[in-house]
Amino acid sequence: MKYLIFILLFCCLNVSAQVSKYYIAANGQQTTKPNKATSYLLIEKLDQDSAYLVTQYDMLDTIMFKGTYKDSTMKIPHGKFTTYAKFRIPADYNVFKSTTDTNTYVSSSGYYLNGLKSGAWVTYYKRGKKSDISYYQDGKLNGLFQAFTKPDEDLITEGYMVNDKREGIWHMLEKGAYYEAVFENDKLKKKTLVEQNAYPENDFLEYVLDKMRRFRQAGQQQEFYFEATINSKGEVKDPKVLSEPSPDADKTLRIALLHAPRFTAAVKDRVKVEQNVKLRITFIPPTSKTGRMFITQTLNESVKLPHVDSPAN
Repeated sequence: MKYLIFILLFCCLNVSAQVSKYYIAANGQQTTKPNKATSYLLIEKLDQDSAYLVTQYDMLDTIMFKGTYKDSTMKIPHGKFTTYAKFRIPADYNVFKSTTDTNTYVSSSGYYLNGLKSGAWVTYYKRGKKSDISYYQDGKLNGLFQAFTKPDEDLITEGYMVNDKREGIWHMLEKGAYYEAVFENDKLKKKTLVEQNAYPENDFLEYVLDKMRRFRQAGQQQEFYFEATINSKGEVKDPKVLSEPSPDADKTLRIALLHAPRFTAAVKDRVKVEQNVKLRITFIPPTSKTGRMFITQTLNESVKLPHVDSPAN
């Protein structure tokens, strides 16, 4: 970790004072000139347990890191370690044309035991949302690993580590599909598609937009919104137009859908299945900088991994 690099530089420092302050330059070296520093350390002797608390701040007094060490040379981390981050909004996105700071948040936390990582280590997105959870034993990854999406903490990856290597069955979400992967000694041996929603390929989208070309108004964005059954072969059956085009456009779209290129079929429990889908296709007219574009949105519920509660808070 970055914050450990410069801490090791203090092995010869006098830490007899109750609290000592040291300035750190951008290269991680100690400096005696505050105007050359990018951060500073406060090192406090904790008399009750002969430990040393180290806290790092930037030059605006924003906390960056906090942890305890077992020895005065700062070589043996022992106890809880926490890193912090501050979310900043670039000036380009700020109506006041200045960088805006929000509250500092914990970016990672965990424990060291006699210099080695131990137990649960958690990393976070801003505002306290978990990014991933790992478990350590004697400084190596051993046990459950879980990774989560940013907005709502849905599980996207789960599996077990053995001595820093993936082992056994892992569950993963990739591009909205649920896969099971088998690892041996961190090498992928097998990967199986377990579940996915039916979805259209680009040739389907091009086909629909081409068939509806005469109904598009020049220079205007337009949406086509429909529902259909996609069978296990990916064929479109029983299409229903849910948007409100003209009767002629409605008929043209329904006929086009019946003869459209196939979808990629839905999968459930490793088997291709029939699925009812709702789909919105948005056509964005070309500009001088871009060619024509289209955006698809499948309105079915997203595939999710089966959730397993983690022992970590």
